[in-house]
Amino acid sequence: MTEEERNSLEQDQMEDSGLQAVSSYPKEPRFFSAAGTESKRFLIKAWTIASQSHALYIMQTKGGDGELAAKDISQWKGNGDMPVASFFFSGSVDEAFAWVRDVVSDLEKSNTLVVRLQSLAQLSVARELSEMALSEFPQVDSMLLVFVLSLEEEKAFQVQVGDLGVVLPPLAVRPSDLASYAKRFAKIASDRLGKNACVEFSAEAVYQLLVHDWARDYRQLQNVIMGAVDASSGDHPLSLEEIQEALDAADPSVPPADRLKSLMKNSQCRYITRLIERQEIDPSDLASKLEL
Repeated sequence: MTEEERNSLEQDQMEDSGLQAVSSYPKEPRFFSAAGTESKRFLIKAWTIASQSHALYIMQTKGGDGELAAKDISQWKGNGDMPVASFFFSGSVDEAFAWVRDVVSDLEKSNTLVVRLQSLAQLSVARELSEMALSEFPQVDSMLLVFVLSLEEEKAFQVQVGDLGVVLPPLAVRPSDLASYAKRFAKIASDRLGKNACVEFSAEAVYQLLVHDWARDYRQLQNVIMGAVDASSGDHPLSLEEIQEALDAADPSVPPADRLKSLMKNSQCRYITRLIERQEIDPSDLASKLEL
């Protein structure tokens, strides 16, 4: 971030919450990619909450990388390399609390726990679960319940969780993180299969990865890259055809000279669409300012 962006973030946090804003996280993340400004802002806010509370709420698109952030936060809270357990919340508080009790009493597991929620309606019950855990284990300072919710209703989410929630932007609007994960997956798969050159991508393949919408986010990217390396016909940089086959996508048909312009236009469209969806900008006002 620039100094101006960092100061702006800290100011926003001080105004919007009762938490003491932090300017950074303890060390560079090992699991979550914070290569871009959007993801850095997310991780700083998530760590601000996690370092001062026993509950953190993360909203992400389906298949997002929020649980990777929970792994890094677990280490920063003093849990070392202990595995972070996750639980799919079905709606029963008693069942969820029995799971929390088992994990916290297990000396081999982290005291940072991930609880996957299915709907906004479960947030009130999640708060009850958090209060029960804090009441029974007040001595466990490193305990943190990370509630992960996959949906698109950002405004409703923020209203319900208040200061304890943070929204993870989708991978499609985080090109630096998309590139970081793509290289990571390609290296894992190429090392396993002995295809050393498959860790690289052709220019056409890179363009295809950057313009794709990634509806299933991080998990979809993982499947596509590792699938493309597996199916690669030889030891060479991944080609457009191999990425398209793994994606089941059509040829973007953009001449090399027009790719940068196309990428910029694509990014601008995503950015404006997000502002409209988050009700931060009115389409009519935008059209008026641009004299459309």
